[in-house]
Amino acid sequence: MGAELLPPVGGGGHLGERSEREAPDPWPQDAGDLRARRLQRDPVLDVGRHRPQRPAPLDRLLQQRAQPDQPGPVPGGAEPVHRAQQRGRVRILHQRGETLFRQTALLCPADSLSDYDHQPMDTPTRTTTSATSGGAGEGFSRRLLGLGRPWLERQLAHPTVRGIAEGTLDERRFHAWLVQDYLFLLDYVRLFALAAARAPDAATLGRLVDLAHATLHEELSLHRSYAAQFGLSEVDLEGVTKSRTCAAYTDFLLRTAATADFAETVAALLPCMWGYSELGRAMAARGLPAEPRYRQWVQTYAAPGFAELAAWCADLLDQVTEGLAQGRLDACERAFVTALEHELAFWDV
Repeated sequence: MGAELLPPVGGGGHLGERSEREAPDPWPQDAGDLRARRLQRDPVLDVGRHRPQRPAPLDRLLQQRAQPDQPGPVPGGAEPVHRAQQRGRVRILHQRGETLFRQTALLCPADSLSDYDHQPMDTPTRTTTSATSGGAGEGFSRRLLGLGRPWLERQLAHPTVRGIAEGTLDERRFHAWLVQDYLFLLDYVRLFALAAARAPDAATLGRLVDLAHATLHEELSLHRSYAAQFGLSEVDLEGVTKSRTCAAYTDFLLRTAATADFAETVAALLPCMWGYSELGRAMAARGLPAEPRYRQWVQTYAAPGFAELAAWCADLLDQVTEGLAQGRLDACERAFVTALEHELAFWDV
């Protein structure tokens, strides 16, 4: 069969050639076919004969925004969830009337840790021992945390960690760590956003979006305030180039979130959340440092809210790895161990 040119568009030239078998019939057989050949779309909203509703007045919208959050409509048989519970934030009011503190590692004065109203979102909890304890929990995360225990001991023995625990770390070394940690957190926001885009359900999506928002708008702000106690300005934090160690870690995390499956991304996330919670608890158990700024650092990561976040991540890993083939579980284990290696190396920045 000979080649047939596609019909011209708008009176212009031809677009190219297709074989007669591949080329669709460019014209309907009769006018009645036009409707059938149009691109069919479901209407976003079928209003029938009703006219569109008029927009609500601005004053009414402002009044609605000023009202406190109310439980929204839920499907039949479901329990309403307050939006504050969906956010799952840990709010702390400082004794000096400062700002919010969420359940991840926000560097704020730890003497206000008793004055918070914790409203966790409905996420699965471990029915036995917390994931942060490495005890007799069930699921894939238990085995990974067992593998990670020697790496945690190596972090505790690292000179930088020992210097923080003893309150004797040279400030210049801690300056370098603070700056690189700030740059790491910027990419941590991107990591949460990438992970949220691949979340398997609405609850996980909401939690990861909240973590991205809180890291960008709250944790980084508090990080700047904490760094100011060491004489570091925002320009000092943002005007530094990533070290090779920091870049290698963030590149690994972002590449995993962008190219691997969701379970592997969660496995790569777990070492940071679990590791810092365990470090803070172990350091606090040995005695808080006398130096107030290092004591504040230890108390922050030893806080219960941070341990709860680590347990949530471990529980999520158990959920998304249930029933996976051994090859995919092996990939998750490699991601977990690789992140542990980066966590240990990060203390050398």
